[in-house]
Amino acid sequence: MSILLSRLGLPLLILGCGALAWQEWRFAQATRDEPTRISCAALGRDGPGAHRHFEITDAIVCTHALATRDRNGRWASVFAPVVPIDSPDGAAILAFRAQHAESPGAKPGPPRDVRVLARLAQAESPTEVDRVAATTTLDAYVLASSSSLLSSERAALKRDLPGVDLDRCVVIEVGRAPPAWWKIVILGGIAALGALRVLVWAVGGLARRWTSARTPDRP
Repeated sequence: MSILLSRLGLPLLILGCGALAWQEWRFAQATRDEPTRISCAALGRDGPGAHRHFEITDAIVCTHALATRDRNGRWASVFAPVVPIDSPDGAAILAFRAQHAESPGAKPGPPRDVRVLARLAQAESPTEVDRVAATTTLDAYVLASSSSLLSSERAALKRDLPGVDLDRCVVIEVGRAPPAWWKIVILGGIAALGALRVLVWAVGGLARRWTSARTPDRP
């Protein structure tokens, strides 16, 4: 069993590190480009196209956010629906905020039609969610697809934010720090060394089989 786990663990390590290195490299490439200016409505309607770095205008970040927690109870990832200002959801949220201007803790209900979902990278408390929600222009990066979300995140979103359809949402990331090149190098190096080890193991196995096949059996 331990041998099987070790043989399965190495390929998983290679795939995991390789995937993370690839994501970080793609993100690093995106940070080099000037952001493409686009309205929240256009992004949700037309999608991101070939661009990944955006300056999203006319956006309302909903304070009805979902926070998943780690084992220590701290916020691990925070997601907030983003709706256009001129949408029915946007109008309802603005009206609610105006009505409850003297009650900072009051939050409107979840939006019903969500086409853009934001992962708030630096949010670790409701106060930071409110800070992001105070602006209508977002500097954001588009994730490759909603499939890059963890299965636990997807399950929590479907349960607690029913207005979010992950199959049609554009998932963006707000407040993410620039990528560290050392992280890309280390992850890529681990994946490369692991792949080399697998290659050596495979070639050695084939060589042993070839040698044993050519060696005649002794009486």
